[in-house]
Amino acid sequence: MPQLARDVMRGLFICLLAITLSAPFSSAQVETETKQTIEDIQVLGTTRVPKESVWFRISFKVGDALDPERVTSDLRVLWETGLFEDAGIAIEEGTSGGVILKYVLRELPLVTEVDYRGYRRMTKSSITDKIEEERLTIPEDSPLDYRKINAIRALIKQLMDDKGLRFGTVNYTLENIDAGSARVVFNIDEGSKVRIYDIEFTGNQLFNDKRLKRTMRKTKEHWMFSWLTSHDIYKAEAFGEDVEKLKKKYWKKGYKDIVIGDPVLEITDHTTERQREKNLKRAQRGKPAKEKKRLKLTIPVFEGSPYTLGSVAVKGNTVLPELYYTRTFPIGQDEIYDLSKINDWITDLEETHNNAGYVHYSIRQDVSVRDESKVDVVFEVQENEQTYIHRIKFAGNTTTRDKVLRREILLREGDVFRLNFFRNSLLRINQLGFFDVTRDEPDIKFLPDENKVNITIKGQESGVNELNFGLGFSEFRGTSGFLSFSTLNFLGKGEKLKVQAQLGSITDTFDVTFTEPWLFDKPRGLTTRIFNTRSNFSASGFDVESTGFQLGLSFRPTVFSTYSISYLFSEDRFPTVITPSFKPVDDLLTSSVTQSFVYNTTDHPFFPKKGRKLSLSVEVASWQAGGDNFFYKVSTGATQYLKAFKNSFIGLNVEAAVLETLEGQRPTRHQLFFSGGEESVRGYERQSLGPSITVDGQTFAERGDKLFQTNFEYIIPVSDQFRFVMFYDAGMVFGVDEEWFDTDLFRSVGVEMRFSLPVFQAPLRLIYAYKLDEDEAGLNQKGGEPSFSIGTTF
Repeated sequence: MPQLARDVMRGLFICLLAITLSAPFSSAQVETETKQTIEDIQVLGTTRVPKESVWFRISFKVGDALDPERVTSDLRVLWETGLFEDAGIAIEEGTSGGVILKYVLRELPLVTEVDYRGYRRMTKSSITDKIEEERLTIPEDSPLDYRKINAIRALIKQLMDDKGLRFGTVNYTLENIDAGSARVVFNIDEGSKVRIYDIEFTGNQLFNDKRLKRTMRKTKEHWMFSWLTSHDIYKAEAFGEDVEKLKKKYWKKGYKDIVIGDPVLEITDHTTERQREKNLKRAQRGKPAKEKKRLKLTIPVFEGSPYTLGSVAVKGNTVLPELYYTRTFPIGQDEIYDLSKINDWITDLEETHNNAGYVHYSIRQDVSVRDESKVDVVFEVQENEQTYIHRIKFAGNTTTRDKVLRREILLREGDVFRLNFFRNSLLRINQLGFFDVTRDEPDIKFLPDENKVNITIKGQESGVNELNFGLGFSEFRGTSGFLSFSTLNFLGKGEKLKVQAQLGSITDTFDVTFTEPWLFDKPRGLTTRIFNTRSNFSASGFDVESTGFQLGLSFRPTVFSTYSISYLFSEDRFPTVITPSFKPVDDLLTSSVTQSFVYNTTDHPFFPKKGRKLSLSVEVASWQAGGDNFFYKVSTGATQYLKAFKNSFIGLNVEAAVLETLEGQRPTRHQLFFSGGEESVRGYERQSLGPSITVDGQTFAERGDKLFQTNFEYIIPVSDQFRFVMFYDAGMVFGVDEEWFDTDLFRSVGVEMRFSLPVFQAPLRLIYAYKLDEDEAGLNQKGGEPSFSIGTTF
């Protein structure tokens, strides 16, 4: 049976059933029939659905009089459960003069599998991701839901239209697997792609077709590079955005009455006869036809006349004085009546009032025309009352305690509901890194007849516990056994804990760090760290042994800024120093104080999409602090994320640092900066960028007391768990006896696949970098270099 006919038959079932039931009772026998008593009630056809569930929905009991309206009502109730494909009744004569009422039911099959077939230009992931986004996913072993299936059909059809497959069709079939279960198969026929080859405007006089077509950004005629943007595909949503751009173009000239009508779509077939013959052969082989369909858009325009501003008045305002409205109004008297400027002004007013708690604020403009081209405007303001917060709840935090999330909220129950405070609160929660609130919109419900709201913040726990152990080998650490555990949300309290132990031929490490971000439930943090490390950096020409501890406090001067101060005490030994630039050191005591300031509005610590981060850090070690290592170190950095094409975005990063020793000392080897590797300039060996020195025929990379690094990333989110990245890195460290930029920066370009996995806090990265520069010492050569890493570059 064709799908449309099947749907129509199902839709008419209840109506036909009601007619069938009512017909006998509308006959001359109605009086006799309705007086008949029900001797027995039977439920037939159920296997999975408990009969008790059916009995619960039946309004009759034995001994009741048969009532056709109640029978119809029972069937409707059973039908609306969504558990049955068919529901009917049978009435038989009883043995005692009454009737036997039988409910005959046929259960819907259970859907055990959903399959998609026939797609070529689309991908299965694009279909399933959109279905999940629209919350239309069909759970496994759930009863067949025809409404959801038809919604999925409509969604797939919309996806095809957005790809220019306007002749595409989608139907579904049910494949029986066993008794009571079935597979739903969506059969997709994409058809031929239709591209825009001609755009024409009618009724336009102020601007010609060429200028109007240039104004549209997402709806374009086909040309040789259209495959990069797909702007030659007609999409209703994208065309709507272009209509707004066209209106603004007219509004800037005072044409307030401009109307851009719906386009007339005209599709023509330009398939050649030769291709038609090939299509016949393709059809015999079961392949889709190749056709050349062209789309012409004819866009009607009604321009109206240009206007200038006459008088402006404001009524109904009490929160802000009329003087504020008139002074901020963007148009002066007798100037062009630019509706786009007025709309922006209204948006700013709404934002201002929403941020003050007037979330029901509205402003309406009444326009009157005089002297044919003058516009007098009266703005009617309706502020309503401030809205207050009644309850704040959280959903989805299965591990994180409510207290941890609630303390990041800048609003409290009973406070005025300020929209900007609420948005910043969501950003602060997301910055924690272990509770993602970007996937679900918060549920904001206004209480009836009260100026209060209940807020439910929905989120998902993300991977915050990371446990690694095993044996391995790396060029940096050699053969080693390791055990590490780190978490951003220790015991669901929002505390950070990192424990690392490693034994190896190059590195032995024991390091424990604990951070309490809210000490005594106040926005101040405490960090403690103890460490003991032995490392043999043969590639860099020295050994180091270091033991010490660190204590730090942090404070929040503003919503997104953090000031921290920490004290570090360490005892360092350098028993082996191969390079003559540095001497062996025994029992070097470092006692330093570090102050840092960070301003951070990025929306996630590991997977940001927007925002900026600015940082400045100053470390000072002097004799007043009790050590014998005297220096100061200054580090600064800036990161910015910008929206790019569609859902992609750009990441920019710049870092610089300098070290200066005091009291005439020369810096020790491990104090200096290094560059190269996945955390700085990708593709180059770790710590290999900078000056080099040759000792006994072996070349070593020197570190430097000045560092500069810049990174550029173009990031394409393919899904929530996967990002494709193109990057450009440049960086260098400059030696103790060098000046800034005495040598050129080392550069690299490449691509990166970045995965978000539940078992890791930071992203897992597969990197291919091409090194653009090489050094004379031979430590780095031009060419490609694949690598694997866990973490971030910036």
